[in-house]
Amino acid sequence: MVSRGPVIRLGAGIVGSGAGLALVLSLVIAASAQASSTYYVSPSGSGTTCSVSSPCSLASAIGFTEPGDTVVLAGGTYTLSLGDGIVLSDDITLMGTPGAGAILNGSDLSNQQILRANDGVTVEDLTFEDSILGVWGAGGLTTITDSTFVNNNNGVEVSNGAEADITDTTITGSGTSDIENGGTTTVTSSTLINSGTGSGYVFYEGGTINAGADIMVAGSGLQVCSNPGTLTDLGYNIATDNTCNFDGTGSVSDSSTIAGSLGTLSGSGETQVIPLEAGSPALRLVTGTLSGGTAVCGTADQLGSVRPTGSCDAGAYEVSTGNTAPATTGTTTTSTTPTTPTKPSISAAVSSAHARTSYGWYGAPVTVTFTCDANGATLTAACPAAVTLGTGAAQTVSRTITTTAGASASTTVSGINVDTTKPELSVKGVKSGHVYFGKAPKLRCVAQDAISGVASCTIKLHVKHASAGTKLTQYTALATSKAGNSTVVQGSYKLKRRR
Repeated sequence: MVSRGPVIRLGAGIVGSGAGLALVLSLVIAASAQASSTYYVSPSGSGTTCSVSSPCSLASAIGFTEPGDTVVLAGGTYTLSLGDGIVLSDDITLMGTPGAGAILNGSDLSNQQILRANDGVTVEDLTFEDSILGVWGAGGLTTITDSTFVNNNNGVEVSNGAEADITDTTITGSGTSDIENGGTTTVTSSTLINSGTGSGYVFYEGGTINAGADIMVAGSGLQVCSNPGTLTDLGYNIATDNTCNFDGTGSVSDSSTIAGSLGTLSGSGETQVIPLEAGSPALRLVTGTLSGGTAVCGTADQLGSVRPTGSCDAGAYEVSTGNTAPATTGTTTTSTTPTTPTKPSISAAVSSAHARTSYGWYGAPVTVTFTCDANGATLTAACPAAVTLGTGAAQTVSRTITTTAGASASTTVSGINVDTTKPELSVKGVKSGHVYFGKAPKLRCVAQDAISGVASCTIKLHVKHASAGTKLTQYTALATSKAGNSTVVQGSYKLKRRR
């Protein structure tokens, strides 16, 4: 069982798809003109603000959701208890804060899935653990990226007629199967491992499966594919047997060494991954695009590190660049120009007080630190000092070290976006403190952010009776930039009946 951070227990039947909460003590109404909203939650969240600075509970946020909304989970464990778990639809996104380690635990659910995705649901940067079923793709398209499934009876189930797109994801420890497929499922750059703690198949039942650049290890004595239906090999897969009949470019079936070349599930403060050990046949296995033209090399792995171009690793986690921790932002490339057999090395790491958002922006200054190894030689100067970057887009930092013998090594971190400013926010269509007669004003949330742009601008209304014939409406406007910085404006007005 993965266990990190505080724990919250959630009640039965947490449903979000535009229905809202059936019973509440106060009336909370989304403004009629609002666009899609982002709700921020934490294990200890409360209230109805659901902002970065004042997160609410997961149950409350899901109850507020309308089509196209996003729910962002802070780090910690959310334990669901009894009932049907979480039910979402209508293009809603459920995502963990990148690098924070948000975990959905189903140990208290009775024969139920943690998440039922009915139509157009997106899952990002989350861990699903200890359940009968992690995610049930019950209808439409379910998209899962940068996530981990551990110790579930089934990791993902896709119903007949439904679709799933699973990318840069780790599924391990499954009792029956990693993916039970009755619909159409595409799995790329993912690690599906059931050796050790798992005893299940990788793919189970029929349907259509498209697989590319995946690592697949079935449980002891079981097959990778059990009645897989129609399977298309997109290339560069590696599996412990040939039951999937992989025949695509670069694919390796019946590998006798892949299972023994895997590390253990590990990581702290992010979704956990299974690294490859030295000599693994999955290292640098991918040397081209997948069938259909999808690129793997040069894209980000499960933790956000950019894979090297040309050739890169199969599976969810890239280790060919020496990646051992949560990824740095942007494109990191390392080149070495040896003039003697002894070469130095230099690497860069990116850190910030605010995690990088899904839009690729930091909301606080970024520090780039360097680690140098002379490898027995003598450097001409000390390892470069750390560099702190403030507000700016697409920033790049490069440093080079050289030995006294003339060998050199360089590292470059690029694509660093920083916006430390808060968005400008105003509420149009209403004058705070004003009294209106007969017809309520129509509020509009207006925000701008000149650096990173505006991610969301929403208004919530709280209506109560002030006196006979008079209602008091309190409003809270929240604007959040794509860097995660927020501005709040509050006000109120009264509405009287005309006589």
